[in-house]
Amino acid sequence: MSEYVDEREDEALVRRARRGEAAAFVQLSMRWWTPLYRIGWYLLGCKSGAAQVAEATLLQALRSSGSLATVVPLRVFLLQLAVRLAMKRPRSSSREHQTEAEGLPQALQRVDDADRAAFVLREVERLSPEEAAAVLCTSSEDIRARTHRVYLFLMGFLGQTGPELDFSRSRTI
Repeated sequence: MSEYVDEREDEALVRRARRGEAAAFVQLSMRWWTPLYRIGWYLLGCKSGAAQVAEATLLQALRSSGSLATVVPLRVFLLQLAVRLAMKRPRSSSREHQTEAEGLPQALQRVDDADRAAFVLREVERLSPEEAAAVLCTSSEDIRARTHRVYLFLMGFLGQTGPELDFSRSRTI
C-alpha cells in the first residue's frame, strides 16, 4: 500500500471543494503537491518540468471538479492526470535539462515512457501493481513486467545488483 493520505479525508475535501470552498482545494493541493512533483521529476528529469506537471495536474483537477473522484479514487485520478501530462510534454524538454537529473532520474530518461511510468509508480511512489495498473489503465501483469524490465536496465546502467539498488531513498526530492 502507498503512503497516501486517508481516502475518506480526500473525499470530504473534494466535496467541500465542489461546493466552492477554496480552502479545501488549497488543502488538497498541499497534500498532493509532493507526489505529483515526484511523478514529474522522475518522468521528465527536470525541476521546472516537475513543477509544471504538478501545477497543471492540480489546475486541471480543479477545472474538472464536477467529475473529480466520482469514478475512481482521487489518488488514481490525480496520478493518471500527472502521468498523462508528463508524457505529453515534448521529449526535447526533458532532454534539455538532463543535467539537473543525476543517478536514478537520469538513468530513467533512457527507458521507454510507459516502462518509466510503471517503474516510478511502483518503486518510487510505492503503489501496488493493482494501483499502478489502475493509474496506467493496464493490467497488473503488464506493470510487473515493465517494472522488472526497468529494474534489469538499471542494474546494468548503474552497475549495481539486487539489494544494493535501494529506491526508497529516491523518494526524498
